[in-house]
This record gives sequence, C-alpha cells and structure tokens, in this order.
Amino acid sequence: MSPRKKTPKPLGPDELEALMPPEPREPKETYVPLKLLGLEIPLPRWAVYCVALIAVVACGLFLWGKLAPVLEIEKVKLSPGEYQQIAEAQKHFTEKPTAQTQVVSDTAHGLLEVWFYDSDGCVFVSRRTPGPFGRMVNAWVLDPTRVGPSSPAPIAVAPPSAGGLVADPAFAGGGDTRNPENTCGGRCPPDGEAHPGNFEWWTEPTSDECWVRTWRRWPDRCTHWQLFNRCYNYWATRSDGFPDIHWTCCVH
Repeated sequence: MSPRKKTPKPLGPDELEALMPPEPREPKETYVPLKLLGLEIPLPRWAVYCVALIAVVACGLFLWGKLAPVLEIEKVKLSPGEYQQIAEAQKHFTEKPTAQTQVVSDTAHGLLEVWFYDSDGCVFVSRRTPGPFGRMVNAWVLDPTRVGPSSPAPIAVAPPSAGGLVADPAFAGGGDTRNPENTCGGRCPPDGEAHPGNFEWWTEPTSDECWVRTWRRWPDRCTHWQLFNRCYNYWATRSDGFPDIHWTCCVH
C-alpha cells in the first residue's frame, strides 16, 4: 500500500507578505551644508552645483574685464597726411616705376632718388645719408590734379590767439583794400616780397579736416596767416599763383 500524499498547508497573509518583493522606495534627498559669512545653510546637492557654476562664471567675467583692455590690440591713430603716405605705398607696392632717376649719389651727400609712376602720376622721393647704414627718408608726392583745389572755400578767421596780440581799434578796417583783414593801419609787403627777420609761428584747426591755419608773427607785430593742407602737404595759393597770405596786422 503506497503512502498517502500530504496536502500542502495554505500560507497565511503574513507568510505571503514576506515572500513578496519589497516595493521600491524613493531615495531620500541629501543636503549639503553651505557655509557663507559665518552661516551654515543646508542646501540640496543640485543647488550646491548651481551655486558653484554661478561662481565660476562670475570669476571668468571678472578676469575677462580685467584682461580685455590689455589683450586688445592698440589701434594706431593716423593723421590724414600719414594715412595718405601709407595708402600710396600700399597702392604701388607691387608696381614697377615707369622711370627711376638718381639725382644725387656721392659720399658727401648720400643718395637721392626719384621714381615716377605713370599709372596715376605719383612721384616717390627717397633720400639716404652716406654710408652703408645711412638713415633713409621717403615721401610720396601725388599728382597735383588729385589733391583738390589750391585753396579751400572761405573759412571764418578769428583773431590771433597766441601772444595776446590785440588790434588797435583806431585802425579797425585799416583802409588797406588789398589786405582788408589788416587792422594795424600800416602797409603790408607786396606779393612776392617776404617780411625780413625771424618770426614765431603756430597753427590752429579749421572746420576742414585737411586744412590748418598757420600763423606767422614778427617782433614788430606784423602778422599774417596762410592755410596748409596736411593731407597732401602743400600751401594754399591764389588763382594767380601767388601764396594765399592774409595779413591781419601790418605796421610799416
């Protein structure tokens, strides 16, 4: 006779619960203490990361603000005349001159060369002192037809500002029809005749970037001004070819 099989005893609620897998639990958020100005502030870990990132960015911006002026390439400010010289040198950098002449070449005076460019009429002047290590001075001279008028449009003239020169009110107007700006009552030198003696000089800007007013004054108070074009290095002339000189005080 075979043994009788036992029927398994059913599990109770507690036993069934013990066999069930544990339910997943959310991890507890951890806090990290942040010490600031003597205070300890508990912050979540993600907040600490954000604070660190902000600090790094702020430091980077601070350092860039300090270093940017040092790292920036300094821009050279050029006068109109200086810019014109560089521009002409760049234009003819790869061009061969149409004609090249040595005006002077000896041990006493050094070397003086003149190059002519037929493409735009420019002349290049180069001068070097004697010796193998002589100093050199170069200049570009433009075709006069490219430099504008020989004299600019009329520019308002103020009285001389240097040395305190004051016109005698008794001679205001002067009666010199050839030099209406003459307020000192004397006669001014005629065209082509220079005032003798040394003089002091100074310059004043005008409303035109290229033109500057150059004053000349002699010890006897005779004073005049003439415009100089600093863009192309030439003096203003009248239509008859004489220098465009304006006498403001003639005492002779």
